[in-house]
Parts: sequence; C-alpha cells; structure tokens
Amino acid sequence: VFADTLIKFVTGIVSSPFTVMEGLAGAFSSKDLKRVIFAPGSSAIAAGQVDKLKAVAKALRERPALIVSIEGRAYSRVDGKAIPSEKSETESSGDPAVDEKMLEELARQRAESIRAALVMEGKIESERVEMLQEIVEKNSSDGKADAFLSLTAD
Repeated sequence: VFADTLIKFVTGIVSSPFTVMEGLAGAFSSKDLKRVIFAPGSSAIAAGQVDKLKAVAKALRERPALIVSIEGRAYSRVDGKAIPSEKSETESSGDPAVDEKMLEELARQRAESIRAALVMEGKIESERVEMLQEIVEKNSSDGKADAFLSLTAD
C-alpha cells in the first residue's frame, strides 16, 4: 500500500508539478502559475505578476529537482499596436504591420525578464531556469500578452 501511494505521488509530481506546487503558492491556481501576463508591447513584469513569480521561486527552492522552462511569446495583434513601427500601414486584415523580428525579440525579452526575476530575485540556480524558443503568433486566446512556464523533474 505504501509503495503504491509513493508511486502515485511521484508520478503526480512528474506529470503535473504545478498542481503539486499549488498548495505552496497560496492564492494562485496551477493554471495561474503557468502563465505570466505582460502589458502589450512590454517585457517588464507587471506588478500583479511579481507575487506569482515569488511563489514559483519559493516552490522551486523547496523542490531542488525541478527545472523551469520559459516560453516567451509575442502576438502581432496584441503587441503590434504597442510596438513603435517604422511602417504606418496595416495588413489587409486591419492588423498593424509589425516586423516579425521585433516580435521575436519582444518574446525573447519577456522570457529573459522572467528568468532574471527567478535567478536574481528568486535565488534559483541559473542552470535550473531554461529559455525555450520564442513563439510569435497572430493573437492570444484571450487577447492578453503572456509567456508560459513549464516544470520538469531533473
């Protein structure tokens, strides 16, 4: 019985570590912990997201086997209106024309902002925080600019 319980517990940690961390993170759900919101066109971590990253850092310090991966994202519709562009045209869809490289750079900067917060302020070892390939999409599912976190066991 004990072995079965232990196997289920370890499997739960590996398959959904944010759910396990939810209890430590207080007011944040596992869904909330996976997503960091940014102001459109910005890579600065919004004030309301700082406590979330502090909770993630605390949980990571208490679970040294976990590694966090950060997927920076940018959206042409959400961020395009806020990014200064040398072009003032719009695409045929009415969306602002935004340089894809500028959006990739914004997505990278968002991931780097999260990484810096976890490493410098959260005191997480840099080798436990990895940045994934940045993602540029037309629009987010809810119209908000964000980046995603995922956890894996070492």
